[in-house]
Amino acid sequence: MKAKDPVNQYLVDEYQIQGLSKLGMMTSSVWRDDPRRLMFSLSRYKFVAKMLQGSCNVAEVGCGDGFGSRIVRQEVDNLLITDYDELYIQQFAEVTGDEWPIQAEVHDILSEPLSKRFDAQIQLPSATVSEVLVLKKTSWGVR
Repeated sequence: MKAKDPVNQYLVDEYQIQGLSKLGMMTSSVWRDDPRRLMFSLSRYKFVAKMLQGSCNVAEVGCGDGFGSRIVRQEVDNLLITDYDELYIQQFAEVTGDEWPIQAEVHDILSEPLSKRFDAQIQLPSATVSEVLVLKKTSWGVR
C-alpha cells in the first residue's frame, strides 16, 4: 500500500506493521455518543500529567478503561491504574501496547487503601483542579 503524499507514507507503514490502535470500551462509547466529552476528558489527563511531571510513582484510582492514562504515563516514571471492575482491567490488558508500560490492577479503594506509597494518586476524569492538587499533596488512601 502506498500513500499519494510521501509525507504520509510512515502512517501507511506503521498501519501495516501495527494495525489500528483500539479504544477502550468506555472511550469507544463516549466517542460514538459525545466526541466533545472525550476531548474534555483527555484535556484533564493532560493537565494532570503536567502537574505530576517528574513524579516517580503515581496511582490512578477508578481508571475505567484506562484510555487516558497513557497521557499521564508520558510524564511519570511508573503508573499504576486501578478499578474495582475486573472487566475494565482485563479489557485494558487486551488493548494496551508495550510503548507506554502501565501496571493495571483490580482494586476497590473504598474497601482498603493501596498496599504501597505513591508520590500522587489521581482520580479522573471527574477530578477538578483543586482536587488534583489535594491528592498530590496528601497521602489519601495510602498505608
